[in-house]
Amino acid sequence: MNGGISLAISHAPWVKDRVKSLHRLLDQLGACEVMLFQDRMPNWAWSFLMWKWATETQESHCLFLQDDVEVAPDFWVQLREMISEVPDAIIGLESAHPAAPKIAREGLGWYTTADGLIGTGYVFPRDRLVDFLVWRGQELMPGAAQRITEDTLIGLYTMARGIRIYHPTPTIIDHDTSLASTYANDNHNHRRPYATWRDFDRTTLDCDASKAVHLGRFYPSNHWLVREYVWDWTPEKHLAAELDRCPPQYAEGL
Repeated sequence: MNGGISLAISHAPWVKDRVKSLHRLLDQLGACEVMLFQDRMPNWAWSFLMWKWATETQESHCLFLQDDVEVAPDFWVQLREMISEVPDAIIGLESAHPAAPKIAREGLGWYTTADGLIGTGYVFPRDRLVDFLVWRGQELMPGAAQRITEDTLIGLYTMARGIRIYHPTPTIIDHDTSLASTYANDNHNHRRPYATWRDFDRTTLDCDASKAVHLGRFYPSNHWLVREYVWDWTPEKHLAAELDRCPPQYAEGL
């Protein structure tokens, strides 16, 4: 299946424009195997079904896209290259940090964050996704998984586990914000990637993951959500998360 990568696309077929954008996305992706998650149900329910399906495919990596995404012409080639660079990492493909263009101009192909994965496009190593689902089921306060959207929940997981999310600069997806958000996020400050394949040629950048610029927490209050909802969050972990801030030279626009 897609050379070791499972592909799930969340789709809202009851929105006419989303049907059109889905066809556009499938055309851009080319011949590939895909599972559509298109039943109308709460966010927590369809996301769980999507993640569980991905763990059962036995592919090494799991790609998740939404139906309002556009992808680069050489998407699959670049995606496999990115996975080879960070094979054990969660990859947030919507590089929505305002510092992304600055990092690309500095000649670097990656940055990391403590949270801040955006649900429009991301990649999970399958083993990491299995661990995430165990965490979701066993380490959250009752009802937390039902109250938190899927991308925010992933950010709480990475903070709780102390792992970093990797984001490519430039990235290989774009978010068509001409379509209305199905979650009323139209006024969100960071709805599109700040650096895409249209802006930079990633093959000219240094994509050594050990040189990734760490930008700390993306959202100012997610560590408080971890404190509220995660069983084993300690004062020491909370302080470390509080101090994990974006360096001043990259903080403009946050």
